[in-house]
Formats: sequence, structure tokens, C-alpha cells
Amino acid sequence: MKKQIALVLAATFTAQASTVSWNYDRNGTVSGSAVAGVSPAANWNNSWPTNPTTNLIDKNGEATTLDLAYASFNNWNIQASHPGVDGDGSSNKELLNGYLNAGPAGWNPPVTSSSVTISQIPYPDYKIIVYFSSDGADREGTVSDGVTTYYFKMLGAASISGSNATLTQATDTTAGGYAIGANYAVFDNLTGASQVVTVQMRDNDEWGGIAGFQVVADLGTVPEFGLQPEDQSAAVNSTATFTASAVADPAPTYEWEYSANGTSGWELIDDQTSATLVLNGITFADEGYYRVIATNTNTSVTSDTAFLDVFYAEPSITTQPADTYAVEGSSVQLSVSATGYEALTYQWYKNSTLLSGETAETLTLSNVDGDVGGVYFVEVTDSVEAGLKSTSDNATVVVFPPWNGLVSHDAIDTAAGYAIGELPLQDPTITGYVGAWTEIDFGDAEPGVIAGSLTYADPLYLGSSGDHVGKAADAAGVGADNSGRTYRKLAPAQVVVGNTTGTRYLSWLYRNGNENAVAQPYVHSVLSLYQDTGGANPSGDAARRTFEAGISDADFATTNFGFRYNDSQVGNLNLPVDGNVHLFVVKFDLSDAGGGDSLTVWIDPALGSGEPVGGSTLSDLDIAFDSLAFSDYASNSVAWDEVRWGSSFDSVTLNTNPPANFAAWIAGYPGVGEFDGFDQDADHDGLANGVENYFGTDPSATNAGITQVAKSGSTVTFQHPQSGAPASDVSGAYRWSSDLGTWHDSGEANGGTTVTFVASANTPSAGITTVTATITGTAPAKLFTQLRVSQDQ
Repeated sequence: MKKQIALVLAATFTAQASTVSWNYDRNGTVSGSAVAGVSPAANWNNSWPTNPTTNLIDKNGEATTLDLAYASFNNWNIQASHPGVDGDGSSNKELLNGYLNAGPAGWNPPVTSSSVTISQIPYPDYKIIVYFSSDGADREGTVSDGVTTYYFKMLGAASISGSNATLTQATDTTAGGYAIGANYAVFDNLTGASQVVTVQMRDNDEWGGIAGFQVVADLGTVPEFGLQPEDQSAAVNSTATFTASAVADPAPTYEWEYSANGTSGWELIDDQTSATLVLNGITFADEGYYRVIATNTNTSVTSDTAFLDVFYAEPSITTQPADTYAVEGSSVQLSVSATGYEALTYQWYKNSTLLSGETAETLTLSNVDGDVGGVYFVEVTDSVEAGLKSTSDNATVVVFPPWNGLVSHDAIDTAAGYAIGELPLQDPTITGYVGAWTEIDFGDAEPGVIAGSLTYADPLYLGSSGDHVGKAADAAGVGADNSGRTYRKLAPAQVVVGNTTGTRYLSWLYRNGNENAVAQPYVHSVLSLYQDTGGANPSGDAARRTFEAGISDADFATTNFGFRYNDSQVGNLNLPVDGNVHLFVVKFDLSDAGGGDSLTVWIDPALGSGEPVGGSTLSDLDIAFDSLAFSDYASNSVAWDEVRWGSSFDSVTLNTNPPANFAAWIAGYPGVGEFDGFDQDADHDGLANGVENYFGTDPSATNAGITQVAKSGSTVTFQHPQSGAPASDVSGAYRWSSDLGTWHDSGEANGGTTVTFVASANTPSAGITTVTATITGTAPAKLFTQLRVSQDQ
């Protein structure tokens, strides 16, 4: 005998009962144990109150696969109240009272039919009984299944006026049937999974339509397989499942058999009587053929055979190597974990090139420099069978020079590409950030750019000109249930992952408000750092808010300024909330050891003597983030400004923002790979990297460049993206030519012709420059314009 195999009842297809019934409920219903219909049945499905349209129940209350959809002009009834139970105890009067009205009256659109689409019918052979009704007698119509059409005239109120409902079948398939009263029709000997039945009224001023239907199965007496077992493939040690289904009356039982060759030597699998067979812990001994025998009191029927193919699976990689952002001179480890059948071997690759000798689970890269950056993956091979291997996910290693001084400074300055107004969708080129500011849909209080910088009182703090981010206390924002959150992704050099090491500092200015609004001085208003989510509402490990600081009486459990790590550990800064401008400074001490990170927060620290003592510290952390967000609940005129990242305490408090050169800018886009030269075109969009810097666009993604070229009279206009702050060693100039051979600067005359260029930043929208070239003197036959971008040597 074949070895015992686990069997389960889940997802089996048992034999169905023979009738599924449905009626339209308008002042009439057949429900629960009530019995109605030409084929008397209980457990009718009703359009009210739950209106089931999928998996309708059968007469025994069991769910089937049958689905329906119905359509009509509207719905109506014979009488505007429940007619009640028939004298014989049935509910046929309830069945006939309400109907899908085919309509319409003459003053309505010309819809003259009601229909029901029945799908997923679970029976191989069946009939459909369609019931139709009207509140008026002698109205003429037809009922059809698309193949056979019966003619009738409505019985109207006479259908339900007696002690028992009057049920009369329509049998005439000629127009003469219009003279014969009826309220149901039978469509017999049907097959197929779907049918559509329709009641069509003869005149557009006569109402009537479908009241219900029954699908009555002709199951016969011999089991018939509607679902045959199918061939399966399964790996060693995995699970295989075979499923079959037969219908019969009475319902069949099942017994599974196994044969090694599928033609002889069939062995009964003892005591297994379910329609679904599950084989756990597959071995090569299980490879072969399976079938099931369905048996009822009439006979036994054997299913088709299904083959189980057993194979060795490729190694399963349980831990993938992770992207890493590393500082030059540090060490990087990429690790993989995998399971297999026998001994596993490993081979690491960089940019598809085999790394000789790197054959361990962990790849260690020591004293990394820019050449180490690239895409790494590992092949894992199982010795159980030749060529059995799996390839890991790619892990990108990005290497940056060590942080030195002020690394990133966002002064929220219109000169850097910001525009006064809503912050979401603004995309200025700011070192340390990539992608546009993006709104999280929490309400109408999202921060915007507001004119004027925040001013901090300490004379040692070197602020800068520009504007600030905030939310005025207006009608849209001040509701207790309203809020806003806007985030921006950090550039790779700013991103922190599990194996990032070193020390980083972050500072910003913050002011609480309540100007001209109902005072809610302690409601949540913070600067936050997120991992993986870009600032979405956190919900578990996949959406972590790593750090936030500001005010939040509910989250921080204090009316002082405070902060929080990972939505759990809270730090109290012991300064009561007020409306003054305050300086926040955060220090992140990062280790590649689990739980080895810490952070320290200061508010209004002493400046001028390096990192001060004190501050509020949280330890034993695992810090990771890739985006920065401003969050404001129940707006109270909070504001943020001067967001700075640096390598030391003084760099984010005392240093002004040094301009970045082209090399530093291009390093923030690891996607350009080796095509990082000023004149190279990493993304092959026709725009050199230097031009992309001047435009403020991503050199690793295709961009449009110059657009909207138009001529009007003596002027030519065109548009291009703009960068509020090109690299310090990059400059651009507009030039003109009449022959593409000799080029002239703006305002330079040649042959009686002068062309002058005027550039209008943030026109017609933020991040776009519109350039107007005005021709004076002799108009040339052709005019060519050029933006020439150059790099200081």
C-alpha cells in the first residue's frame, strides 16, 4: 500500500444541491426557511437587504459559485405591501409581488426590457425558471434566454389576489402567445456556465419585468467530474495539491489512487475521502500518477490521471544583500543567507564581473573608495545537483567622500528655486535632497513657502537670507481634525541604513505660533525623519518614523518641546512651548552593530565653543532614514527654516552654506556610473551633465531640455528647467547666430542685427525659466539661439 498521505478538506468542491433561487424584493420576499417556486425550494437569495450577487446559496443554504447581475429601467410592485404567505403555506405571492421593471412609461427614455445575467453556474445540465410580473393585467411581452422566446400577456394583480398565488407557464413561441396569460417560463436542457434571461415589453407604455428565477440542476444519477485533477510540479520537501470535483445525486464520496507509470499497479491511498489531496514533505518516491474515484449508490467514476513531477528546487535566499551608503575609508559588508539540500557555495559579482576569491556568505570591502561603488550580487549553488543555483537581488554600494563641514543647507530660498506658495511639488536643486517635495494626504494644512527668514536671537548663529516653510493659521488649517505632512527624499549621501557608520549633525530653526487663530499651542508639529515610506503614516517595520522633534503633547506626553525615536522612546527637552524662534540640533552616532546607534538633541544650545555638554540622549537604537518631512496638525502658524546637515556641531550652527562644485553635485547621483564627466551624457537624453546641473535636472534620468519654442514678430521665446543654485564652478550664457558658424553674445551686434536675451525665472511656474530673444535692426533670414554652459578650470 502507498504510504499514508495528509489530506485536508480546505478548498474542496462538494456536490451541489440541485436548486439556486433568487427574487427581486420590493414589498415581497422569500427568505430563510420559506418555500416558493415551481420547483419548491427554501433559502432564496433576495435583492434586499444584503443583495448578494456572488456565490449565491442553494436550497440547502450552502454557498455555490453562481453569480448574477441584473439591469432594468427601475423596480415596481403589484401592491405596495407584503401580500403574505399563501394559504398552502408557500411564499409564491411574495415571490411575484416585486419585479425589475422593464418599463418605461411614454415620458421616460426608451428602455423596454429587464434582464438578469447568470454566471459561474455550477451544474453541467440544468433548466432555468424565470418568473415575471406586472401591476397591470393584459400587458404583452416576451421572455427569452437568447435562444428560445416565449410570448405572454401579464396576469397582473390576479397573480396574488387569491388564497394561493396563480402560477401559469408561458409555452407559446409565436406571436399568438400575446393572447395567453402567464407569469413564468421554463428554459430546459441548458448547458454552459453563463446565461442571460430577458423580459421585453411589447409597448413602451406598459410596465412589467422579471420577478425572480430558479436554476434547477439535472444532476442525473451518475457522478460527473466538473473539475479534473491537473498535473503538478513540486520541489523536494515541499507540498503538492491535487483537487477534483464530481456532482451527482446522491453526492459522491472520493478515494485517491497512485501509480508509478499511470497505466498499471494502481494503489489505493487508505482512508482518504476528500476531494483535495495534499502531499507534504515531497520526495522523489512520490513522483508518479494520481487519480480519484467518485462513488455514489449508482456507480463509480474514475477521474483523469494527473502527473506529479518532483525536482530539486534552487537554493532559497532568505536574507538578501542590502544597499549600502558608505563613506570613503570605511568598511562595507554585504551578506546573504540561503537554504538548500546539501552544501552551498557562493560566488560574488560586481557589475556582472566575477570577484575572484570572494566565495563566502559575507563579502567584506575594506577601506572603500569611489571605485568600490557599483552593483553587487551573489550566486548560491547547491551541490545536490549540477547547475542548481540562485542569484540574489542586486545590492548597490554608493561611496562618498567623508563628511567635512557643512554638507547640506536648505535655506528655503526663492533664489535656490523655491516659489512662495504651497510646498508640495516644488523641486529646487538643493544639495542633500532628490525629488520634489510630496504631500501626504492628511488634510488641508500642508506647509508652504512663506516670505522672510526666521531670525534666531543668538549672534553667534550665522543664518542666511531667504524665506521659510510654515503654515499660516487660516480657516483651512486650524481645525482640530486637520493636518498636513510634506516630505522630500534625501540624497544617497544623507541616507542612513543599518550598516552606516560615523557621526552626523542636523540643525533647524523652529517657531510655534497661534497668530490670529484659536490657540492650540501643543498640537503635533514636528520635523521628522522616515525610513522606506517617504513620510507616510507609520504602520510597522515597513513604515518607520525614525525620529521627530518639535511639539506634541499627545505623542511626547509633555507640553515642553521634545522628540521621539521610532514612535516609541521619548526625550523631554525641558523647555516649555512658546512662540519664539528656537534652534534644534541633533547628533546621530551611527554604528554597524545592532542597537549600537544613539542620538542627542539640544534646543538653544550654547554656541561658539564646539559641541556643548548636556543635551538629551537616547541610546541602544537602530537608526535608519531616507527622507525628511514637515508635519503640522491643527495648524497654529508653526514654521521651519535653515535645515542643515554637517559633520560637526559648529558646521550646522556657525558655518554659512559653501557653494558645491560640479564634482560634489554629480557625486549625489550614483546612477550616472562612470559617465560623470562635465561633457558626458549619462542618461543619453542629449543634455550633457553640465547642462543638467545648470537646469537643475537629474543627470541619470531623461529630461526634456529646451521646450516651448515660439516666434512672434521680432521676438523668439523658449523655456527650460532652472536651477536656483548651479554648481559654484558652472556658468551659462545665451548666444545667437544667423549661420550656425559664428556665435554672438547677448546684446552683441553683427551685420546690422542685434539679439538681446532676457531670462525670467520661475515663469510661467516654479522651476521653469522663460527666455525671450529680442531682435533689433536687420532681421536675419534665420535665427539660431544657444545656451552655452561652461565649467571653470
